[in-house]
Amino acid sequence: MKFPWLKWTARMLSVASTALIIIFIAGEQYNHSLFTAEEKLLVIFFPIGIVAGFIISWTWEGLGSLVTIGSLCAFYLANYVCYDEWPDGYEFILLASPGFLFALSGLNHLFRKQKPSAPSAV
Repeated sequence: MKFPWLKWTARMLSVASTALIIIFIAGEQYNHSLFTAEEKLLVIFFPIGIVAGFIISWTWEGLGSLVTIGSLCAFYLANYVCYDEWPDGYEFILLASPGFLFALSGLNHLFRKQKPSAPSAV
């Protein structure tokens, strides 16, 4: 099946998601030198890993989606290990959701490239 809109939907949502992340970061007056080691680890996965995955996805959808989804999973796991609880809310998943669309777009592209083999003559 062809879904040409999937790639561009993922791209536009990744731009919007990145813009929201930047607005959240710029709106807060963080003193990065006061971050604990745990907080610095979490920042590597979210937002840095998420946005890096978006950027990579513009060229290599499969690899970028793996980086995005992997960073999201690592963020949740690191948060659980560091604070003994899972992050509350759906915001992190929602902001990383373009990574899932990039994964679907990459799979769509992969399956479109494969041509069915011709039946063999008996």
